[in-house]
Amino acid sequence: RTGVRFFSSGRYQPARSVFEAILGQDPQNPTARYYLSRTITRLTGGQVEGLMARARKLHGAGRYQEASAAYREVLRVNPGYEPARTGLAQARREQSDAHVRAARGQERAGRPYEAVKSLQSALRVLPGNETASARLRALRARLQPRVRNDLSTGILYYEERRYPQAIQVFENILLAAPGHKEANEYLRLSRRKLEALRRLRSEDAG
Repeated sequence: RTGVRFFSSGRYQPARSVFEAILGQDPQNPTARYYLSRTITRLTGGQVEGLMARARKLHGAGRYQEASAAYREVLRVNPGYEPARTGLAQARREQSDAHVRAARGQERAGRPYEAVKSLQSALRVLPGNETASARLRALRARLQPRVRNDLSTGILYYEERRYPQAIQVFENILLAAPGHKEANEYLRLSRRKLEALRRLRSEDAG
C-alpha cells in the first residue's frame, strides 16, 4: 500500500524502492511486479515507448532477430514490461517458424543438408519448437542410407588430397548423423591437412 500511495502521488523513486523490496522477498508478487513496471516507465520518460516503437517496427517488417534484440533492450531498461516480454516471445516463435519454412523449401529444392542447417537454426532460436524437432528427426532418418556411401566418397577425396571436397562431405555426414565418430575424425584430419597445405603454399609464395 505504501508503494501504491507513492506511485499515485508521483513519488516514483521511493515507490520503486518499495516495490523492489517487496519483490526481493516475493519475486512473483503480481501487484508489485505490475506497479514496478509502471513506475520504471514513468521514471524513464519516453525511453521505453521509443524502444518499443522501434521493436514493433522491426517485428512488423519481419526482421525478427533485430526485433528480439530491441525487445531485450526494452527489458534491460524495464525488466517487468509485459508487452516487451510478449513481443520477444512472439518474435522468437516467428523467427524459428521462418527457419522451418526455409527448410521446407530447401528440401523441395533437393538441398537436404541446407534444410538440416535451417532446422538447427530454428531450434537455436526456440529450442521448444516441436515442429522443427520432428522435421529434423525425420530428415535425418531419410539421410541415413546415404551415410555409408558418403563416407567412402569423403575418404576417397581425403586420400586424393582433395581436402575442401572431403571437408564438405564429412560436414554433411555430421549434419545427418551428429555422433558419427569416423566422419568426425576424418573431418578433423582434413581440416588439419588443408591448413598445413595452405601454410606451405603461403611460405612458397613468400
